[in-house]
Amino acid sequence: MVKIELSDSEARRLRDEWEARASDFAEQAASLREAITAIDAQLAGKLPERPTETQATSAPSRLPPPRRKKRRKGQNLRTVKGFLVGLEGKGATVAEITKGTGIATSSAVAVLKNNAKVFHKGDDGLWKLL
Repeated sequence: MVKIELSDSEARRLRDEWEARASDFAEQAASLREAITAIDAQLAGKLPERPTETQATSAPSRLPPPRRKKRRKGQNLRTVKGFLVGLEGKGATVAEITKGTGIATSSAVAVLKNNAKVFHKGDDGLWKLL
């Protein structure tokens, strides 16, 4: 192990930098825990409640924008199904489904139309589970 002597100013600068990085990591970990909880709720067939106004308007985190990943085969179907189950038979428009699930409109339409044995569009224009 090599021991290096730093000047006091350099040591303070490094300490401040590392303290800021540690704080950033703690915020990222908290955000990831929230995301994991939301996914667990979704997988259990429950959707998390909408954020309160104070949560929605709170200071933005310093996280970088999430990287978009291609979803696994059938993931959009499971997500839409879970969303509609959470509505307890009320049904939803394509716009409501895309807003509630985060799935692109074209993908949501494709899931609904390609799974006629699972979804049905009612006379009122709402998509429901069969």
